[in-house]
Amino acid sequence: MKWQSILSYSTGGTIGILLLLTGILNLSGISYSVSEDIFCTECYSEIKINSTYWEIKVEHAEDKDIIFKKFSRSRTLWINLDKIDEFLVTEPRVKTEILVPATSSTATIKHEKYGYLRNLKDGDVLISRGQDRFVIYGNKPINLTVKWSFNIDDSLIKAIKIDPTWYGLKVTYLQDCSTKRERQNLPIYSLCSINQIVNYQDNITFSSYSFVHIYNFTCQTDEYINIINTTTCRDVGVELEGSYGKVKIENWEKLGYKCNLNDFDFCCDSCFDGNCNGIITSGESGFCYDIRNLTTTKERKDIPSLKDVKFK
Repeated sequence: MKWQSILSYSTGGTIGILLLLTGILNLSGISYSVSEDIFCTECYSEIKINSTYWEIKVEHAEDKDIIFKKFSRSRTLWINLDKIDEFLVTEPRVKTEILVPATSSTATIKHEKYGYLRNLKDGDVLISRGQDRFVIYGNKPINLTVKWSFNIDDSLIKAIKIDPTWYGLKVTYLQDCSTKRERQNLPIYSLCSINQIVNYQDNITFSSYSFVHIYNFTCQTDEYINIINTTTCRDVGVELEGSYGKVKIENWEKLGYKCNLNDFDFCCDSCFDGNCNGIITSGESGFCYDIRNLTTTKERKDIPSLKDVKFK
C-alpha cells in the first residue's frame, strides 16, 4: 500500500492511532509481531517491527497532514501528533500510552522485561529501519479484563490483527458473619401541660386578681422496645475467577494466619509472630502465592502444614 493511502482513513482531518498503525503496518517492507496475552494491573504489551525500507518519526506539526514527508525522495515518514485524536481504543476504555525505548538518563520507566522506556516526544523514531519495537502501556483495576481492538480487515489493506488481552480477576472474599441482637427500651415523648395560678395586685388601686398560666413542655409518656441487629463479618477465604477458571481458597484461619490480596500476590502472615494483616514483613512467618499460578509458592517462611488450607 502507498503511504498516501493512509490519509483516506482520517475523519475531519484527524485519525486514531489504531487506524494509523494499521496503515503503517500494511506498508511494503514492514512486518510485525506482538507479545502474548497477560495478567496485569500495570500493563505493558510490546509490538516488534521489522522495516526494510521505511523509517517512521513523530512530531507536533500543527496543520500539516496526518502523515507526510519532509523531502520528496526521503524514506522517512512523519506522523503529525496534532492530528491524532486518541492513542488507542480499548474495550472497556482504559487510558493507554505509547512508550519507546530510552536510555537510563532519559527514561521515565524501567521495566523488568522491556527495559528503559519513555513517552513519545517530538523527533522520536517510532519505527526505525531494521528491527525496532514500541510498547503499549495501560493501567487498569485488577478485576477488569481489557481487550484492545486492533483488528482491521479492509478491502484496501491486508488483514492486520494485533489484539492482545490484558486479563483481570474477579475477586470475592468469603466471609464468616454473625448477627448480634440487642434490645433497647426507648422512651415515647408527648406534649405535656402544667396549669399555674398567678396572683397579681395593683399597687395603685390596690385591687387584686388571679390568672392561669399554662406551661407546655415535652415529657415522656410511655416507652417502646427497639430491637437492633448488628452483623459483623470477617474474611476467611477468597474466590478468584479469571480466564483459567475459578479457584477458591478457604479456611486460612485454621492455620492462625490472616490473608490479603495485593495485586497478584495472595499473602498470609502469622497472627502469632506477625501483625496478622496479610502483609509479610521482616521477621514474620508466612507464605505467598502468585494467583496466576496457584501451584507454586512464591514466598515461604517457617510455615506449618498447609493441609487445612483448601484449594478448590
